[in-house]
Amino acid sequence: MARISAEKREEAARLLAEGRSADWIASRLTISSATVRRWRRTDPAFQALEQQYRNALYGRGLLAVAERRLRPPARLRIKPDASPLDVVRDAMTEVGRKEARRGR
Repeated sequence: MARISAEKREEAARLLAEGRSADWIASRLTISSATVRRWRRTDPAFQALEQQYRNALYGRGLLAVAERRLRPPARLRIKPDASPLDVVRDAMTEVGRKEARRGR
C-alpha cells in the first residue's frame, strides 16, 4: 500500500467539508474512494482537519451554501452558471487574498 501525501489528505478534507462526494474526490486526487471513506470514518486527525475546514466555512457564513441548504448571497453570485460550491471556493479565495494583503 502506497503512502498518500499529507497534501492529498488535506485537500480531501477540504473538499469533503465543501460537500464533495468521496467518489468525486477520489477521481480528482487519484486515490480510491474507499480510502477517503476510511479516513473520514476512522482517522481522528483527518476528522479534526475536516472539522476545521467546516468551521472555517461556518465562520464565514458559507457552510449552508456548501451543504446546498442555502443559495449563495447575491453579492457572491458573480457568475450566473456557477454552482454553489464554485461560489464558496471563490469566496474563500477572496478571503485569502484579503488576508494576504493585510499581511496575515
